[in-house]
Amino acid sequence: MTIAPNIGGFTALDESHRELLWWCDVLEAIAEYLPCRVDEQVCRRMSTRLVPLVEETWTLAEHLIFPDIDHCVAVKTPDGNQRQPPMDHPCNCAAARDVIALFQDMREGKPLSSPAAASHCLRSFTRRMRCGIIFERNSVSRLGSDQCPRDEPVAVC
Repeated sequence: MTIAPNIGGFTALDESHRELLWWCDVLEAIAEYLPCRVDEQVCRRMSTRLVPLVEETWTLAEHLIFPDIDHCVAVKTPDGNQRQPPMDHPCNCAAARDVIALFQDMREGKPLSSPAAASHCLRSFTRRMRCGIIFERNSVSRLGSDQCPRDEPVAVC
C-alpha cells in the first residue's frame, strides 16, 4: 500500500522538524554550560516560538502520519514489546513550557537553584523532541513506500 504524498504538508513537517532540531542544538549547548548568561533575545524568541512550534509539528504529524499509521507501523519498545505510536502531545507541550519558564527566570536574572536540574530539564526536552522526530521521519518514509509490513516494528528511543 502506497500512501499518496501530501507534498506541501510533508515539506512543512520537515521544516518544523528542522527548526525543532535547531532549537534542540541551542538548548543542548546552553545545558552544557549552565550556569551561564543567555542572550535576552534568545530567551524572548524561545518564549514566543517554542510552544507554537511543538504544537505546529504535532498538528502536522497528526494530520499527515497518524491517520494511516495503524496500517503499517507497530512500535517496538526496548524490551521487545509492541505498542501503539506515541501520542504524547500534552507532555511535549508541558515540557516546552518548563523550558520557557526556565528561560524566563534566567532572563529576569533569577539565579538557578540547581544548574544540574536545569541542564537535566533542557536535555530531557531535547531527547523527547529528537525521539519524536526520529519516529515521525521513520513513519513518513515507511508510509511513502510499498513497505508497510506489520512485522517490522519501528524502534523508538
